Amino acid sequence: MTIQLINASVTFNGVEKVDALKNISLTINKGDSLTIIGPSGSGKTTLLNVIGGMVPLTNGEIFVEKQAIHQLTTSELQKYRRTNIGYIFQDYRLFDQFTVLENIMLPQWPYQSKEKMEEKAKALLKELHISHRETALPASLSGGEKQRVAIGRAILHQPDILLCDEPTGNLDEVNRNNVMDILNMLREQGITIILVTHDHEVAKHGTKKIFIRDGEIV
Repeated sequence: MTIQLINASVTFNGVEKVDALKNISLTINKGDSLTIIGPSGSGKTTLLNVIGGMVPLTNGEIFVEKQAIHQLTTSELQKYRRTNIGYIFQDYRLFDQFTVLENIMLPQWPYQSKEKMEEKAKALLKELHISHRETALPASLSGGEKQRVAIGRAILHQPDILLCDEPTGNLDEVNRNNVMDILNMLREQGITIILVTHDHEVAKHGTKKIFIRDGEIV
């Protein structure tokens, strides 16, 4: 899916006014692997969340395949996220009381039959080389295993866009490289990857790279 931001700005009005994004204009083509680099507080995660339909624009426009995301209602945004967006976090965000298989299926439980999801989830576990941990709880997993589960959960519904917020930040070099190999494989399957990172080795995997500072592309 082609993503286009036009003069996209986000302002947070809290105790102090914060201009998190300032007139960002950017085009991301289907199948791109875009890495976003910048210091903490520069607006990287805000940009991810705008694309994911989780943070509204204060000004400007965002289009995904010519659909005006900034004009969608709350229910339309929920459908957009459920259909098009996968999200991977640095801290995995797994549910401790559920098994590996259940964690992968959880977000889609209200929308698909359990039998269909379980079949797809088990196939993903095999593809991610973690089938042997299917019945394990998150507390018994290594960091690399947890991130594989998180990736499986994010792609179970076959999203067009995969948003990755520091997905290798808690991993050693071996597991970092394993995760990047998986993301590269997904890009080759046609998924658009947008990845926030502080790691310049990770950034080398992208087909495009931008640097953000103080809410602006520099």
